[in-house]
Amino acid sequence: MQHIRSICRASLIAASALSLLSASAMAAAPATSGFTPVAPPHFQPTGVYGDYLAGEFALSQGQPGIAAEAFLKAVAVAPHNHKLLQQAFLACAITGRPEAVALAHQLPDNQVAQLVLADHEARAGNWQAAEQRFRALPRQGLTQLLQPLLVAWAQQGAGNTRAALATLRPYLNGRNFRGVFALHAALIADLGGQVQEAGQLYREAQADSPVMNLRLAQILASWQARTGHAADAQRTLAELANAAPELSIAIPGLIGTDTQRPVQSAKDGIAETYVALAGALHGQNAAPFAQLMVRLALDMRPDFAAARLVGASLLTQQQHD
Repeated sequence: MQHIRSICRASLIAASALSLLSASAMAAAPATSGFTPVAPPHFQPTGVYGDYLAGEFALSQGQPGIAAEAFLKAVAVAPHNHKLLQQAFLACAITGRPEAVALAHQLPDNQVAQLVLADHEARAGNWQAAEQRFRALPRQGLTQLLQPLLVAWAQQGAGNTRAALATLRPYLNGRNFRGVFALHAALIADLGGQVQEAGQLYREAQADSPVMNLRLAQILASWQARTGHAADAQRTLAELANAAPELSIAIPGLIGTDTQRPVQSAKDGIAETYVALAGALHGQNAAPFAQLMVRLALDMRPDFAAARLVGASLLTQQQHD
């Protein structure tokens, strides 16, 4: 992509220079009878090149829908251009367009494309196929966190709670993201009816989370209220209000829903995984990828309020950058 950007930049500079030279030459030419200077035409890229530039500009302005239209037009003309395919896929995936799945099949080395295909299998209930795609993800970068969580949720989707917990257990003794792994293991145990293990894992997740956040408080309070510990649920929500006073307005709503299980299916669990990563990327100059994680979360769980809150926060941040 850097190569394409360099070519685009060089072309624009060259076009601008030609326009300036043309204007200077006409200004320097002596006025003669019957000669009327004509302004040089405005340079406006067309075709694949123009659609590519329009798509890149739309992405930079936080308008992935417009970008998707431009990139898809370019791909229709140059269907084998790998970089165009990647940009079209990115824009379509962010906006949740159905073309994202077809484009993903053409990008076997693109990690996000493989996530889209795995999620497509999960939504269809093909949990074994989803697990295989999640397992095939390379263990590098952010997928070091994502992969074991997604594999575990695919196993839970297939009804194998023990296998899912076994997948996550090695990470509960690690140093990195131990609280995240404990929380998802707790949610899996909770969903699978492993009450005693779920309680222990929820306590570990709370102990390994340095700061209480809205989603963690909601999940913990739900467990405590559902297991007959209403006073503990109240204390958890009070801790949230102390840690983030601006969230105190949300407390009454949380109290009203604390008897509902926050994750009711494996698809919900996958959405939790994506939105947690999007939240972690907030403020780290990774807005497009974070927005993509939000979109993947909403594809799995369209009514996920936490994902919409993170998405709105990301858009606000991008508008102020």
